[in-house]
Amino acid sequence: METAFNDLEIACLLRVFSFLTPKDCACASCVHPLWNSVAGDNAVWKPHLAADYAASSAAAPDGSEAATYRAAYAAWHTAYADVAGPLLARTLACWRRIEAYLQQHSPQILATLNPGATAQQVAQAEAELGHPLPLAVRCIYRVHNGQDLRLHQRGASGGPPPNLLMGLFGCLIFYDHVTSNALQSLEEMTQKTALFRSIRPMGARHPLLPSNHVVFAHSFKPNDKVCVLDAGTGGVYQKLPHSRDWPLAPAADTYPGACDGMLRWMEEYARRLSEGWYGGCESDSSVKGPLEEAGITVGGAISLFPRAYPAAATAITRGVQVRQRLGDLHV
Repeated sequence: METAFNDLEIACLLRVFSFLTPKDCACASCVHPLWNSVAGDNAVWKPHLAADYAASSAAAPDGSEAATYRAAYAAWHTAYADVAGPLLARTLACWRRIEAYLQQHSPQILATLNPGATAQQVAQAEAELGHPLPLAVRCIYRVHNGQDLRLHQRGASGGPPPNLLMGLFGCLIFYDHVTSNALQSLEEMTQKTALFRSIRPMGARHPLLPSNHVVFAHSFKPNDKVCVLDAGTGGVYQKLPHSRDWPLAPAADTYPGACDGMLRWMEEYARRLSEGWYGGCESDSSVKGPLEEAGITVGGAISLFPRAYPAAATAITRGVQVRQRLGDLHV
């Protein structure tokens, strides 16, 4: 005797529906009341939510708890419909990894991250820049619209801003050189990109910044290094005064046309953070003392001098422990 599809056990039906895409699940739920019940089961939508939005719970984008995983998925889809896809899933996973590190080791930097930009804010920035941003970059800014370090606010007694070293992409302090790279908001991106495009070095035939390059990270010093994005290829570079551009990520995209250089660079940075490559500046008393005396917060700042092998090593010679750390000034 033949068995009708609807006569199968629920566990079997759930197994069948688990092979459907979210779109097909939504379509199937309109066919029959039983299918609607099965297609809406948490066991079906929990993997979809994890795969497409890197979410491990039924929380909506605003942090509220949804009634079901299907409802949570619908909330995420509505919030990020303009950038939905595999690049968004990677971006969310990358940001979660960075946020987890900051929550544990640097809540000061975590507090400086802005909420995500709206699709309208991204479109406005693209209009001001004169060209579209790669999808991977739009995904990054839809999750967090840069940082707010409040660098316009002076510290106690008119000193430097306390958050000077709280750049998301870490700081380097050696001798009298101090630099800290912060993720620019879209507003800062358009302003600083326009500024750098207007600068033409003496004797140069072209502006300092080509028309398709945009500034996405910058230190607090006007003449310090900046991280720029090639909006055409998605490649990311570090631009130094009077020096050639230094690539920050391999040129090859994850797949042809992905233009995901900035995302790949952030994913590698997130990996290094979570694996202990970098640590805090507060452990170096020679650095902490003078800076805190100047009113600059050191606790929570990320030092780009590596702490993990092979970029760092410790040896004992004749009873003296020596630690070597190789700082890549182009990171």
